[in-house]
Amino acid sequence: MILEVKRNHLEKIRAEALKTRAELCGFIIGRIEGNKALAVEFRRARNVLNSAIRFQIDPQEFLRVLGEVENRTMDIIGFYHSHPSLASPSAEDEKFMSLWPDKIWLIVSSINGDARAFVYKGRIEEIRLKEI
Repeated sequence: MILEVKRNHLEKIRAEALKTRAELCGFIIGRIEGNKALAVEFRRARNVLNSAIRFQIDPQEFLRVLGEVENRTMDIIGFYHSHPSLASPSAEDEKFMSLWPDKIWLIVSSINGDARAFVYKGRIEEIRLKEI
């Protein structure tokens, strides 16, 4: 699978990740066509944990965004968040990824801005991240 992301969207997330102390988190909104996922919009969410090492999206915000995208031809195709280390899934990430196996997980390092994308198919698999 390939996740296609507009360069300016990814640059904005990188810049935010590099300047924030708490883990950045949000929604990837777009559509999946075959083996290609097109990220049309990134919607930042409030990290209710306000933690540098964990995140939790505000449940009310999650429901609101879910309702908004249901009225469009797009969907929440995944989630993004930052890590205060390398852009690799943690054991905690794997736990939540296994609960949402149909979603893409974009992780951005708040150290160097590196970004990588993953899916969970019984195990974590890295997918190609293509800037367009």
